[in-house]
Amino acid sequence: MIRRSPFTLLEMLAAVTILAIVGAVSGMALTSFARSWEKGRQVGDRLARYQTIDRFAESVLRNLIPFRWPVEELESDQELLFRGNGEDLYGVSQKRVYGKTDYPFLFFRLYLEQQELKCDYSSTPLIPDETVTGQQVDTETLADGVKSLTFLFADYNGSEIEWTEDWDEDRDALPLAIQITVEFTDGTRQCWLRRTAGSAAGSVWGDRLDPEET
Repeated sequence: MIRRSPFTLLEMLAAVTILAIVGAVSGMALTSFARSWEKGRQVGDRLARYQTIDRFAESVLRNLIPFRWPVEELESDQELLFRGNGEDLYGVSQKRVYGKTDYPFLFFRLYLEQQELKCDYSSTPLIPDETVTGQQVDTETLADGVKSLTFLFADYNGSEIEWTEDWDEDRDALPLAIQITVEFTDGTRQCWLRRTAGSAAGSVWGDRLDPEET
């Protein structure tokens, strides 16, 4: 008596073919899922860093105040503690006070260091080009993978608004608005524009332009 094999060669080939097709479809699906997950992670990371910089712009730049600091070389004059150029941005922002010991002023420096956008915070003045011994400074990394950092500052020039890349110590008021442009190493580029909190020379009552002249 001849025993018959439970599977013929044709049936085995068909099964192997089906398994190969299922494996190929599963592999493509997994690859597509991995790519989608990686793309979603990158988008999430970008959104997180954009939100962090936006939070800084909204909470710090919008609340800029004119803060004057005595200069040793000037006996009777005081320097406005605000300066910005292509390397860093110094300023003073007003913050909410919680309790009797919290300081209402937030001194900051925004700068780029080793492809990281950083901000130094202190409750005591951060003076450009000077180091205060014993000063407590907290540093926050707002974003990494940063290629360049640039600023634009708005000011009145007669009846027109002009934009300048530098705001030095010779100016006697805050800019009307500040634009921060951040270019990342992945090729993306984003801008944040904020008006100051009505404390610039052109925003203070009595110094505004006459509507009939504009």
